[in-house]
Amino acid sequence: MILEVYERMALLDLLPKEDNYAGMKSIRRAREVLGLTVEEAKELDYKTVEKDGRLQVFLNPEKAMEAAKDIPLDEYVTNKIRTLLSDMEKKSKINDQNFSLFEKFVITYK
Repeated sequence: MILEVYERMALLDLLPKEDNYAGMKSIRRAREVLGLTVEEAKELDYKTVEKDGRLQVFLNPEKAMEAAKDIPLDEYVTNKIRTLLSDMEKKSKINDQNFSLFEKFVITYK
C-alpha cells in the first residue's frame, strides 16, 4: 500500500503493543518496514527533540510529502489496522493523524 511518511508514523503509533505470539511476529515485521531507514531519515532532515517528557519528531514537510512509498503489510496486520480504525470510527475517535489511514484501510481498501 502506498503510504506517506506521516501515515507510516501514525501507523507505528496505532499498532498494538501486545498481542499473541504469531500476531507480535507480524506486528514486529510491520514496524520494521514502516520505520524510516537511515537514508530516509537523512533525506527528510529527521530530528527529535524531547519537550515536557515527550519526544517530538521534526521532518522537512516538503520532502516528507514527496516521499510516499509502497509498504508491504501482511494480511494479519492489515486486518488488525482495519479493525482498530473501524473501532475508532465507532467511538468517534478518528482525528487528523489517522483520517487518511481510515480512508485507505477502511473506505477504499481493496
